[in-house]
Amino acid sequence: PIISSLLPLAGPLHGGIVVTATGLGFSSDGATEGFRFCKFGGSDISPASYAGPNAVVCVAPAVSEPSGVYVEVTNNQQDFSASSQLFRYHGAFSLNSVEPHVGPVQGGVDVVVRGNHFSTSLATVCQFGDVSVPASVLSSSSLRCTTPPRSEAVVLLGVGASDSNV
Repeated sequence: PIISSLLPLAGPLHGGIVVTATGLGFSSDGATEGFRFCKFGGSDISPASYAGPNAVVCVAPAVSEPSGVYVEVTNNQQDFSASSQLFRYHGAFSLNSVEPHVGPVQGGVDVVVRGNHFSTSLATVCQFGDVSVPASVLSSSSLRCTTPPRSEAVVLLGVGASDSNV
């Protein structure tokens, strides 16, 4: 097989998220069931399911620390793909403070969020209630985002990688 892309490109240390590998050469042959795997890094192997001639899906295993690993696929548990794609594990974001704490319902206010484990290598979002907006990572402990218009007077704020769950 040949892997051309992964979705998502990143996930949390605890793993458990479904990763779709797209490319060519994924076998639908029933004989390969039980022998089709994704390899995350040097040795972490996860069963893969056929999702069509150009895709397989697998579940990212847990790792102990933030890192980037290359993902490969096999149809026979021996010969892995001729190409691989980078998957990044990130620590769980934590939020310590938000400035300012209030703003108009029309939005448009720059908010600085202080916390931990923010990374410039991840596309990050702020989620205001059910609306996500892009975040600019300033450092591993701060990011900035602009409040969207909201009809609610009070909303919960969350931060996450844009290609994984917030």
